[in-house]
Amino acid sequence: MLRPRFLSYAAAMVATAGMVLPLSAIAGDVKQAAHTQTAPAPAADIQLTADNQFVGSLVNAQGQPVAGAEVVFKHNQKEVARTVTAQDGSFSSSLPHAGLYQVNAGQQSATYRVWTNHTAPPKAAPKALMINGQNAVRGQFGGLDLVTVGLFATTGVGLGFGIANNQKLNDLEDTVDNLSQSP
Repeated sequence: MLRPRFLSYAAAMVATAGMVLPLSAIAGDVKQAAHTQTAPAPAADIQLTADNQFVGSLVNAQGQPVAGAEVVFKHNQKEVARTVTAQDGSFSSSLPHAGLYQVNAGQQSATYRVWTNHTAPPKAAPKALMINGQNAVRGQFGGLDLVTVGLFATTGVGLGFGIANNQKLNDLEDTVDNLSQSP
């Protein structure tokens, strides 16, 4: 009877580890294939001013303005404008027309769908905000929200009850087996 119990406990532990641990912890260091590319960030909609000025500001990760940073505007991979941020981190540059632009400011690069003030959709922003050197998404708390914590807690309690009841069932089966073997 010891062997089936051990196997069932071992299987329960492996299954629990598979549900609770993230895949990267189980699989180890999995390297992506060299041909795998990350999807480009979606382009934000920006509305030009009435005189076709692209307006924006560059700040660091703490929200402080970045002064004196070079800002380069590219359309179809060709440079069309260049400027430098002011003391307050703001910048503006005249663009020849609406379209898709790559904007490089300091260490940050972003893609914008630029619209004239007459054709811009309602969601188009009047100004671009670029965060210098930021590669992480803000506002995340490790993926643990109230629902996830509740799910883990109920899984742990349920697993505990299951193990306890399985132990009692095994003890009862052992008692019945001993009774049937006695003369």
